Amino acid sequence: MFSISSSTSLSINQKLNKSQRSLNQAIERLSSGQRVNSVRDDAAGLAIGNRMEAQVRGTEQAQRNTNDGASMALTAEGALSQVNDRLQRIRELTVQGLNGALTLVDQDTIQQEINLNLKEIDRLNTQAQFNGINLLDGSAGMVSVQVGANDGETLGVDLNRPGFSVDELGLTDFTVAGISGVVTDINIVTGRAQDIAVSSGDFILPAGYSNPTLMQAAPASTGYPANWYTRAEDSDGNTVYFASSVTASHDTATDTSQVRIDVGQQLYAPVTRYQDYQIEDVDSVLRDRQGNTFGGESQLVATGSNYFIKNGSGPEAGYYPASVTTRPAAIDAQLKSNDAIWPPSPTTTINGVAFNNDDVDYFDSSGQPVNGATLSRVGDDYYLTSTTGKFYSATVESTFDGYIVRASSDQPASAPPTQPVIEIDSQPIDNAQHRYLDADGNTTSFKNATLTQSSNGQYYLEQSGRYYVVEPASVTASRPRVIANATTDTPIVSPEKAITTERTTVDGTSTITLDPLNVTANYTDRDGQRVEDALRIDDNGQYFLRASNGDDGTTGYRSATLVNTQEMGTLLKTRTGSGDLIIYYRMNIQASTDVPNTHSTVELTEINPEIRLRTPDDPLAALDRAIARVDDKRSTLGATQNRMNAIIDQQGNTVSALRDARSRIMDADYAVEVSNMSRAQITQQAGMAVLTQANQQLDSVLALLR
Repeated sequence: MFSISSSTSLSINQKLNKSQRSLNQAIERLSSGQRVNSVRDDAAGLAIGNRMEAQVRGTEQAQRNTNDGASMALTAEGALSQVNDRLQRIRELTVQGLNGALTLVDQDTIQQEINLNLKEIDRLNTQAQFNGINLLDGSAGMVSVQVGANDGETLGVDLNRPGFSVDELGLTDFTVAGISGVVTDINIVTGRAQDIAVSSGDFILPAGYSNPTLMQAAPASTGYPANWYTRAEDSDGNTVYFASSVTASHDTATDTSQVRIDVGQQLYAPVTRYQDYQIEDVDSVLRDRQGNTFGGESQLVATGSNYFIKNGSGPEAGYYPASVTTRPAAIDAQLKSNDAIWPPSPTTTINGVAFNNDDVDYFDSSGQPVNGATLSRVGDDYYLTSTTGKFYSATVESTFDGYIVRASSDQPASAPPTQPVIEIDSQPIDNAQHRYLDADGNTTSFKNATLTQSSNGQYYLEQSGRYYVVEPASVTASRPRVIANATTDTPIVSPEKAITTERTTVDGTSTITLDPLNVTANYTDRDGQRVEDALRIDDNGQYFLRASNGDDGTTGYRSATLVNTQEMGTLLKTRTGSGDLIIYYRMNIQASTDVPNTHSTVELTEINPEIRLRTPDDPLAALDRAIARVDDKRSTLGATQNRMNAIIDQQGNTVSALRDARSRIMDADYAVEVSNMSRAQITQQAGMAVLTQANQQLDSVLALLR
């Protein structure tokens, strides 16, 4: 009985605990409104619901971000709308200012309003902001807006460069009135550099020369203009001089100098070759202006293509300008006799006695008669001439009836075997002047003859097939001659006497960067008012000139800089008046640099009249391009706003859907939970009653045991 009752009580107690847990859970869900209050309620549902909660909260924040981005784009577009309004007004004024019926004063008034509008555009460009972010100047770049709850869900607001400053819109120095002209800002002027140091490395010397020194001739030295020369030494240690050219420059920005000395023609260099002749192979004839041969030590020298006769040596030598001619080698040859030795000549006498050919009998060497033959002779030698024109050595016999001519050889005689002479006494005969004389010394008969020589050394003149013996002793050759004739009686003194000034520094050109630390600029305006030390630098590091005086006579400041134009050279660009009108002046610029002291001086002088330059040449087209730039950016920003508005709507839908889904997982169903609580309460009450009865049974048993 005891064990049964105890077991019943334990079972009832367990049931009560379970119903209590159900009751507690129902009460917790009803009080919190959440179906899942801890991981034991629904582990999977809690994880899903938590992720949905992150998406909901992230999307809600992204929605706020997107609204911020849309506001930023709207603010930028509004600022661009103001820029557009300024540009439209400038364009209207430009159309008005281009009217030729306006005076310069009228155009300046229009220009002043244009400049004020340009200043407003620059102000908008730098001051239009959203939460401290510049919207128009391009410094913000592409602003990335987080429009989603996850990585990578972004949308960019394009605030990239180029910005919308006057410069970036292409309207720098925008000017309506004036003449056409393109200007380029410069901060460099060119002047003279003084006392640039010369070093040995600056010389461009020919090979074989060393120890160069830069020299100048005394201005009064005849024949030596006061320009540059280089004194150097050749490989033998002799002093030589070269005509030279010097270029030198200095850059003040880097404080560097460059010197280049190009060594040109050597002064009075010994002539070793003239035309095709080596001087050592010819006879040099050096004559003064009267035709007399120079005495003493004389030499042909040259400076480039100019020839001189050097008379004397060392510093005392004189140099005479000269004209130079040549004469080739002369070949002389004279005949031993005016009679040709070949071919034999027909003769009409035998031993000085005239004869008739019909009285002569001709026989060949075998004794056979020869018909039609004739008698020829060379000196005392007789020849039988056949009908074919061949010559046979012959003897002549006198008889009572006439003469008998017998050939002494059956072989015809021929001209002596010779070869043309190529040279005489080492002088080529083809390049020489020929003087061929007859035995009487006449030169007219053998101008076209050829000098030949036999194997035994005998000379002959051959002309038109006839050979003449030449007296061997008469065949001579003289050397070619180079003849220099002085063209003046007054010599030029030697370089050692004329080129006496050594130079260790030279002047050149200076590229001067306008820098107040190293440059002193003095300015004189068109009225003659001079401002000393006018060069300054502003807060942005840009130079300007203190180039005007105030009405009270005190020195004032006016923005003045230098610009370069192709048409008018260097101009002074000034900004004057409250509207900052741009006025240009022609300038006279003189500049120099003291290189050792690293300081430059620039003298600037205004030249009347004042100039206005239309900038750019097509002002209306430039404004249209600027307006188009603004319209393009406004379109981009407008499209970005539309995208963001669409994203905001989508974000709202996403949040609503996520909330509904999460609610189904996480929120309690009140009807269900009330029902569960009621059931748990009833079960709990019934269990308590049953447990009481079970406990009463146990008490009865215990009483009996007592």
